[in-house]
Amino acid sequence: MKKEDFILKSTSSFEEFKDFVDNHLLDKEHIAFDVETNAQEPRSDKIEIIGFSMSGEDNLGIYVSKRSLESSMPTEDWNKVVDIFRNLNESHSWIIHNVMYEYPVVFNDWGIRLNKFDDTLVKSRMIYGNRVSNTLKNLSR
Repeated sequence: MKKEDFILKSTSSFEEFKDFVDNHLLDKEHIAFDVETNAQEPRSDKIEIIGFSMSGEDNLGIYVSKRSLESSMPTEDWNKVVDIFRNLNESHSWIIHNVMYEYPVVFNDWGIRLNKFDDTLVKSRMIYGNRVSNTLKNLSR
């Protein structure tokens, strides 16, 4: 698949996120998930998720922004986004690269323990060891 074949929607709208979940994620068993934060240390009490991406299909994903240079999602809407994530967590499995970072971030900021997940970083290390770089960019080539 070429880069131009992939569609990544970006939004800071609760309605657009809910529509994406309803139309592209609810019927999927596995959802790829990645967070963006304001800090490096996942166990910091100051860590905050400022955005995240999700995808349930090979060529379509969404990036949801809480706060960026261009826009900011109202707190009430962000809380509804987190509630939808909480519901998805009960019924879906996550595909995450480096769950050792994502898990404590999601728990510390949202109070949610990820239920079922596959870690692509762990899997790549099991397959390739130290022979290749295990970054997503290198693994996707």
